Amino acid sequence: MDSDTKEADRMLELTIPKKAKDIGKEAEGEHWSSVSRFPLTQMDDFWCNSSVTSGCSLTKENGFVNFPKAFGPQAGTVITNSTYEGVTVAPIDESTYWVPDATPTFGQCKEFGKDPMCNMKDAAGLLADVARNRAVRAAA
Repeated sequence: MDSDTKEADRMLELTIPKKAKDIGKEAEGEHWSSVSRFPLTQMDDFWCNSSVTSGCSLTKENGFVNFPKAFGPQAGTVITNSTYEGVTVAPIDESTYWVPDATPTFGQCKEFGKDPMCNMKDAAGLLADVARNRAVRAAA
């Protein structure tokens, strides 16, 4: 949620892979490295601000992906170098997903036995009416 406009931010999931290895502290921050080989060779390095007490304040990311010749004309290499400011990699606070309750507060009850507006005596009367109407239709 944008604190100034109170508008919902667009969420993008940015995570350091679970199998990433902690390389240790460097001048740029805490260094994490990840390598995966299936289905494509992909190598990523992440740096976090080591002064953050919880989560990871991502400051820099370098990525390398190799597309083999089997991909035809799309074969090649993609290299990315990104820097970030104010990005925290940590669990998302559940209050971020809060939406107003859309349950109607008017009209007929929705479910007998669960909706406090629905009296069980009304349910018995309703069922009796349904049974009576079915009997009338069957006799006709």
